[in-house]
This record gives sequence, C-alpha cells and structure tokens, in this order.
Amino acid sequence: MVSVLSAMEKSNVKAHAMLGASSSHRWLNCTPSAMAESVYPDSESDFAREGTLAHALAAKRLKTHFGRSTKDEETEIAELSERYLTGEMEEHVEGYCNFVLQRYREARERARRTHGCEPEIRIEARLDYSDWVEDGFGTGDALIIGGGMMEIIDLKYGKGVEVNAENNTQMMLYALGAGAAYDYAFDIDVVRMTIYQPRIGNLSSWEIPADELTRWAREELTPLAMLAAKGKGARQSGEWCRFCRAKGDCPRLAADSLALFELNSDANGIEIHHLPRILAQLDIMKDWVKAVEERALARALGGERIEGYKLVEGRSVRKITDPQGAAAALLAAGAEPDEVWRPRELRSLTELERTFGKKGFAAACGKYVEKPKGKPTLTVESDRRKALDPADTFAYLDLAVPE
Repeated sequence: MVSVLSAMEKSNVKAHAMLGASSSHRWLNCTPSAMAESVYPDSESDFAREGTLAHALAAKRLKTHFGRSTKDEETEIAELSERYLTGEMEEHVEGYCNFVLQRYREARERARRTHGCEPEIRIEARLDYSDWVEDGFGTGDALIIGGGMMEIIDLKYGKGVEVNAENNTQMMLYALGAGAAYDYAFDIDVVRMTIYQPRIGNLSSWEIPADELTRWAREELTPLAMLAAKGKGARQSGEWCRFCRAKGDCPRLAADSLALFELNSDANGIEIHHLPRILAQLDIMKDWVKAVEERALARALGGERIEGYKLVEGRSVRKITDPQGAAAALLAAGAEPDEVWRPRELRSLTELERTFGKKGFAAACGKYVEKPKGKPTLTVESDRRKALDPADTFAYLDLAVPE
C-alpha cells in the first residue's frame, strides 16, 4: 500500500479538513455537500458526548491492559462521567474491550504461525490519509497488524442507525492511513474492517485485499475528493443526506422530495408499484421537512422576510419554580399530602437498565419482565428480522385495511 499521488498531483488537490472520514459517505456520493456544509456550525449533541465517554472508557481499559498512558482518557472521563456514565455503558464497554482482546489473541496466533513475529496493536491511533485526501486524518479506535492482516475495529455506541462494515468509506479511509503508517514494517496483504455496535447487537466485518483498497483510492477516492474540495460535481440525494447540515437549503433534495407528490396525479390512489420509491424516500423527506422548518426560522430570526409568514411568540407552559416551597405553602394552607404529592412510581425499564446495566437488571428482576409481540411494520428486505406471513397478523384488527 503506497501513496497514489505524485507531488504534482498533491499540489492540485485543494482538499480541506472538511473532507473528514466520518462524513466521507456523504461527500463521496454528493461532492458539493462538503463545501455546502462548511458554512453551518457543527454543534455537538448529547449523543455525541455520550459516545465520546464510551470511547474514552474503552481506550482507558485497553491502554491499561497494555501498560500505556491513559492521561487523555482520564480527563474526558472526569468531565463526562457524572452526566453520561451508566451501568449499561460500562457493560457495553467491557464487551467491546473483550472483543478487541480476543481479536488481538487471534492475530498473535496467526502472526506467530505464519510470520514468526508478534502483532502490533494501537489504541486511539491517529491515522493520516493525506496521501489521497490532502489534510485527511482520523482516529482509529483499535488497530491490530500482524500475520499479513491489518484489522481496524471501530466502536459505534449509537443505536439510531445500524452501521455496516462492507464498503464503509470511513473505515476504508482509516485503513489507507493505517497502511501508510505501518506497511513499511509489516507485510499487509488483507485489510479487515470491523464495526462493533453493542447497543443494537450489530457486529459487522468486511475484508478487502490491500492492493484493491489502493486501487479504489486512486481511481475513485482521490478524483471525487478533488471535486468535493472545490464544491463541484452533481448534487445527489440519498440516505447520506440524513446528517447533512445543509439539507434544509439543498435544491436537489427539495426537488427529489417534492417529486413524490407528482406520482399518480391522475389516479384515484397511489399504485402499488410506486410504493417502493416513495417508501425509500420517506425517512429522508421527513428529515428534509424538519430541516426546512428550522432553516426558515433561522432566516426569519436573521431579519429576512418570508412572504405570508411572520415571527410570533410560541406557546409556553407554566411551571413551578420551587416544588418544595410550593408544597410547603400548600400543606401550610391545609392541604393533605396526597393532594400535593404524586405517589412514587417505578422508573421505566430503559432507565433502570441504563442505571444497573442489562445483566444486573435481568439478574435482579428479569422474571418480572415480559416482551409482547410487536405490531407488524413494513421495512426493507435487508432487515435482519424474520418476515411475517400476512395470514398470521389477523390479531391486529385495528390495522385492517378497509375494503
């Protein structure tokens, strides 16, 4: 795995930090998106901070195992633990670390057997892929090299979207950076990319020959990165629009979403052969509608006039500023305690599992939990759940289709 850009070619690539690995799926499919997004602030959500803590805990545990410094991780853990640390997180982090150590043991056995050497493991390694995308770099959660194979393992703590390792461009960019850093010391023939996503039970691995990864970098990655850096190329809408900060202003996404309303314009109802196209676009369209509303509000707040609309004060709900003081005043006025205070109630199952961990909660009171059958729902054929026979769904009478 060697650099695929000559010095002259590198001077022509005006890529910036905006071409990050985590957003690569987006700017590789819609090259103008990186430039379009760059003018919008990138705010960090609670979900992102929760993920940061999970990664810090995992890195500290693994680095401690290998006798390495954990100073950076300890700082993050101290800042985030009070708000985000739960029993569930500790349980998932332990599972991830055990998985990484198992993969390391397998690599050690393979390296000793085939190459007579010890593998290398890196935790939270900086991976520079600027040979293909100028200024491109990222951080690999766990990197194991030895025995002719390099494996990159990525912890995904989110549960909103299942992440697949196959043709995952973020992982491929990390692999290019790792190959550039370690190919000189190890013979890397095969690259394995693994996604560990514990909260939804997702474990996904994909392997690619090292020379095929390099070919992809030269023939596909670099030409598209050059377009993306200049904001050029054709806009394309798709599932990659979901996290795009510019989707509320995107003319292509607007056109593709509004085009759905033109289907069956002369018919009495939507014909079934149009449904696959509509269903595939619905989630994107929902995100687009919300983004347009937020963008329109921001423009109005910025002083722009939107014909037919005006800014008004939204509805608000009264609230008691001092519950204890209000309760004391009511009791002093002669109210009974049960007229002032609600009865205590059990926290939700999700909250209890977050506090005690799934294993701890199940051991203590698993016998009090049952999981009823869920109502039928329509999803893509690639979904891992078993398909239902429509004839077996008669119990859901409220979902019956009218004749």
